[in-house]
Amino acid sequence: MSITTVQRLCGIVVLAGCAILLAGIIPAFFNSDPNSILTLILPLLSMFGAMLTALGLPGIYASIRERIGIIGLIGYILSFFWLLITLSFEPIVALVMPFLSFLVSKSPNLANVEMPSGLFTMSLIGNILFLVGGTLLGIAVLRSSLTAKLAGAVMAVGALITFIGNFLPQFVANIGTMIFLAGLIWLTVRVMILPSVKLDEEVEPSAASARA
Repeated sequence: MSITTVQRLCGIVVLAGCAILLAGIIPAFFNSDPNSILTLILPLLSMFGAMLTALGLPGIYASIRERIGIIGLIGYILSFFWLLITLSFEPIVALVMPFLSFLVSKSPNLANVEMPSGLFTMSLIGNILFLVGGTLLGIAVLRSSLTAKLAGAVMAVGALITFIGNFLPQFVANIGTMIFLAGLIWLTVRVMILPSVKLDEEVEPSAASARA
């Protein structure tokens, strides 16, 4: 299997993961019932989407690693670990939180019980990883010679809005995540056709030297 084929397969996996992540986010804008079936399904969709994105992201990074430098490497690593935390956190949101809500509805005395410190710490670490990783990766792409460098600006802005949204109503953070995913989709689509772009860049100097 050629490198180009592997690269495009990774791109398809990332696109599928981003699409599933979006499918897990968008319905949340219209779901206000914590006891609905969507409360269970949406986090599971996010988990599956994060898994696919984490599987394909290394291939995307490998395709552009020489163009985004050390900043891009740091951003990629932090973003990858954010995806891993999402993989571990979303099942808790899908399975444990609804059960706790059910217990609270039956025993109002439990309403004042705080979130376990471990879950809070995991959530905080994930938010910081996404802020720093997403922003650095976006800046690296923006500073690169890639034709989709503006996708980096979209990713950085999305990561920043997502972090700020954690201190605001949840829909703000969801919007930020959607913006970041839009930038990642844009970048991935360009990377999937990057071999032809590289060929064009390599042919031009050769033609110029032949004319000389």
